[in-house]
Amino acid sequence: MTAGYIAARLKLSWSSMTAAESNATLTQNSTTASGSSSSGGSSGSSTSVTSDDTGIKIKADSYVFDDDVTFTTAALTSGDDYDTAAGLVEGDFTLYSISAEDENGDEVSPDGVAEVYIPVIEAYGENVVIYRVVSEEGSEAYLTELEYEISEDGQYYVLTVKEFGLFAVVPTEETEEITEEIEDVEEETETDGQLFDDIDGHWAEEYIIRAAEMGLFSGIDENSFGPDIATTRAMFVTVLGRLKGIDTDKYYEVGFNDVNSDDYFYSYIGYAAANDIVKGMDEDTFAPYSNITREQMALILCKFAESEGIELKTIYSTNFTDSNEISSWAEESVNALAAAGIINGRTDGSFDPKDEATRAEIAVMLLRFTDEYM
Repeated sequence: MTAGYIAARLKLSWSSMTAAESNATLTQNSTTASGSSSSGGSSGSSTSVTSDDTGIKIKADSYVFDDDVTFTTAALTSGDDYDTAAGLVEGDFTLYSISAEDENGDEVSPDGVAEVYIPVIEAYGENVVIYRVVSEEGSEAYLTELEYEISEDGQYYVLTVKEFGLFAVVPTEETEEITEEIEDVEEETETDGQLFDDIDGHWAEEYIIRAAEMGLFSGIDENSFGPDIATTRAMFVTVLGRLKGIDTDKYYEVGFNDVNSDDYFYSYIGYAAANDIVKGMDEDTFAPYSNITREQMALILCKFAESEGIELKTIYSTNFTDSNEISSWAEESVNALAAAGIINGRTDGSFDPKDEATRAEIAVMLLRFTDEYM
């Protein structure tokens, strides 16, 4: 019989194994070694690298990264990434960039999870808040708070992550001060009516101010709303969840491969999916960072109304010049919202269904909806 080999990856649970006798040998079909082949977590880590510059350690099981992957870590004190973080976290913070690249120089993510060990910052101590700074092209940057533990030796903040990127470490006391300062700024701006610098004279100014005061929207930075910026699918679902006032701790199972539990919109998408308000682009993909179109927006809002038991009124007649361009699955929703006076067409009489919905358009639509029905 000719010997052969099978290409395979094996996970071993060290905690469930028993030691063999010192004189034992292991051959094919031997039962000397016992145990299961379930995942053993990080205890069987075979990737372990430490940066000389930052002191950051990365640990992972052998199947998580290919052998040719190289890791890069850096403490950032300037540049575009640092400026983005500074616009989101005011006050003291330390920003790290962590990445992995294959032999072609292409950035890769863990095929599973990896542990990141960030040295405890003496000036901050063990009680900090650690954020992932997310900045996607075409979308506003935001922070996602990450869970961490202190290593047994007290030397590291330990994170378990599914992807690398920018990580901001913020001292807790400083974070509390930042929150108080932001609340003070919001109170002052609400008093003088000047919430944002970029909406003065905008056609949706009144609606934007009200939507922000209701907590449905935040600015893209401290002074700007970005009224004409396109809205992503995740952002729109988040706004609807805020309008509903959902308990973000209630919705956990999302079921889309591109929505992670540490994403700020995770619970909102979970709520919307559970109530049949949204569906994915396919069974496994939600496309949270894709910009939402006007017809998609109409369909989702109608689904939201249905979930609330709201029956839209018929007040106006509708006759868009490009009605033949509205997708069949959205036609009923577009006409229903237009007939109820919730959504308008363009000045030329068209609806423009495939165009991206802006933040201003969504603010106006939701305020009209809430004024009439909520």
